[in-house]
Amino acid sequence: MHPDFLRLGDEDAWARGVLIVAAHPDDETIGAGGVMPHLPIAAVVHMTDGAPADRRWWGDPSLASREVYAGVRRAELGCALALAGLGADRVRSLGREDQRASLDMAALVEDLAWLIHELRPGVILTHPYEGGHPDHDATAFAVHAAREMVEDPPIIVEFTAYHASSGGMATGDFLPCGDGEPSGRPSLAPAAEAAATTTGSLANCARLHAAGSGVGTREWRRSGIKGEAPPPSASLRSGETIDIALTAEDWERKAAMLACFATQAETLAQFPVQTCERFRIAPAYDFTRAPHDGTLHYERFDWGVTGAEWRRLAAEAARSLDRRTAISRSTPPGTGGVASVSEPGRAWGRGREPELVAHAEAMPAVGAAR
Repeated sequence: MHPDFLRLGDEDAWARGVLIVAAHPDDETIGAGGVMPHLPIAAVVHMTDGAPADRRWWGDPSLASREVYAGVRRAELGCALALAGLGADRVRSLGREDQRASLDMAALVEDLAWLIHELRPGVILTHPYEGGHPDHDATAFAVHAAREMVEDPPIIVEFTAYHASSGGMATGDFLPCGDGEPSGRPSLAPAAEAAATTTGSLANCARLHAAGSGVGTREWRRSGIKGEAPPPSASLRSGETIDIALTAEDWERKAAMLACFATQAETLAQFPVQTCERFRIAPAYDFTRAPHDGTLHYERFDWGVTGAEWRRLAAEAARSLDRRTAISRSTPPGTGGVASVSEPGRAWGRGREPELVAHAEAMPAVGAAR
């Protein structure tokens, strides 16, 4: 594992294993496909099956049914993860329809909390709350809420996805955020500034490569970690990002992983494979507030929910999970932004679906040998 990851969490947390929680098949590859093979025995959970009810949003509208399309998406995911060394026994879909995760957030929290309890990862790698897609935001909500419901909770680390910019859609970077303290919502950068941000990210990747900071050097692959862990003072604060440079081999593998998602080729063309991947410690979110001023990216499309409706659903989910308060920003950086669950709320293990329980018990423990 690249030593810079230790700036996001201590070595013990990473050694316990990484659980990747993504909204759709391919989100994990977009955000972390380059480093995924180097993470400690990652298991991957998806909130949805990647198949919307509306045929207009299918990558192949000629398919016979939504269920058939979901099966195609599942096969594409299997192709991609196999290239990263992950078999089907490491994958779990919580089975919601694409674009509808926000309609079932409370149940998703309970399902995810069960899996976290069973697998006991030290780190969850997941989406930021940025208004890019309602399912991305529902995933962020579910991760932060589920974390509150388990003992020895994992650190939350974020990968990049996409969000609105005044010029269209920004990829490969995060919305700006504060240091975990309550603050005003960020405004979208003008198009020129958004382009400069992307260029700056690419330039930083180039600097990493020039300095020989690639994630795939033989030395750290043999030893697990190259060199000594960064001192505590080098740890990142909430909102600070870290770029992990990819070697040519990692870059080529990630490109091949993305190519597995044939039905998503048109969409994925907007996500060129960069020479590094960006991560940060999750800030504490207020899910009752919009992630930024102005129109959210998903509000530009007919994806089933507006930002105001999404926030109402999040507040309702928080109340149904027996929160002491609705949703707060008062928790420390990287430890979740939803208020703690009272003891009655810990009854999430009751009545779990047999299929979910059986799968969780069958899945190898995170940290076990592949």
